[in-house]
Amino acid sequence: MPIHPTAVIYGNHDDIDPSVEIHPYVVIYPNVKLGKDVQVFPFAVLGKPPTAPYGLLRRHPVTKKGQLIVGSGTIISPHVVLYVGTTIGKDCLIGDSASIRENVVIGDMCLISRFVSVNSNTRIGNRVKVMDSTHITGDMVIEDDCFV
Repeated sequence: MPIHPTAVIYGNHDDIDPSVEIHPYVVIYPNVKLGKDVQVFPFAVLGKPPTAPYGLLRRHPVTKKGQLIVGSGTIISPHVVLYVGTTIGKDCLIGDSASIRENVVIGDMCLISRFVSVNSNTRIGNRVKVMDSTHITGDMVIEDDCFV
């Protein structure tokens, strides 16, 4: 089951590697690059553009024109939302219902656990574990091998 028929894929995604598994009801926006052996579980949303009514946010999202890049071997759990302009490293696990905003970089072999939110412009190093229900504010830097 490489791509489930209920998945909604916008734009041209002919370059999705046959090793990638996309489960039911996944939504993939344009400009998403998935590495080999990536698994995307039901109801995940990949490449979501930032949206907010004018005046609602204290600072407006600044999104680099670019891709959402998900490294090989990474697992995207159910109900995860990954925004455009973000890079997820290789062999990561993004837990159920995590939300990772625009312009975030996550290193290799990281665990972003269930219900974690990571705000924009954050850098997370390699082999970092961020545990359940943690909120990482914007413009943060978390170095390699940290446990949050």
